[in-house]
Amino acid sequence: LDENQLRALSAAGCVLGGHGVDHRSLHSAPWPEVERQILESCAAIRDITGQRVVPFAFPYSRRVPVEPLARLRQREPW
Repeated sequence: LDENQLRALSAAGCVLGGHGVDHRSLHSAPWPEVERQILESCAAIRDITGQRVVPFAFPYSRRVPVEPLARLRQREPW
């Protein structure tokens, strides 16, 4: 989808979320790379749609400990 289509979906009430910058598996990625994937993909959605909060779903169902995610959310609440 292009940016205009994403804006239209958002305007129609859809909540758009991040899913990684390049949609690769993050299972063995070090935490700094996981964090980069989260922040950059969510920032792109936020910049396009203006959403205050952007949900994130890990590609390939990556499970990570809650603590680093909680710290990231505290630092970057959007």
